[in-house]
Amino acid sequence: AWVDSRSRALLEESYRVAAFETNLEGRCTWSNRTYMDWTGLTANQIKSIGWRQAVCPDYRDQVNEEWENAVEERRSFDYLFSVYDHENDETRWVRCVAYVARDKDGMPLGWIGLMRQVSENRVRSFHGDVD
Repeated sequence: AWVDSRSRALLEESYRVAAFETNLEGRCTWSNRTYMDWTGLTANQIKSIGWRQAVCPDYRDQVNEEWENAVEERRSFDYLFSVYDHENDETRWVRCVAYVARDKDGMPLGWIGLMRQVSENRVRSFHGDVD
């Protein structure tokens, strides 16, 4: 892991922000407890089946395409979508922002991502009516 221990501790304890870290291929290598609570997935599931499996099927193709483009171009990712809590059969709207982490020489290491829950009013301003 390339996030320093103090920053990781803050992310671990955050209950309002779901956080994750990926490698250069965009595969999840770490997620905090909030991410697991919001998606109903375990850390091992997130690593093995991928964090994008938590994206609701209606948005999964769009999110996958945008994420793959960000990974290929080594750029930031910023997208509004809904995630599905597999354990509790619930959905929640989130804004996911992931930034490329770089070493001291500017070489990319992977991404650090944060998801914040957003209101349906905010979603309507981006996507129109929501179900």
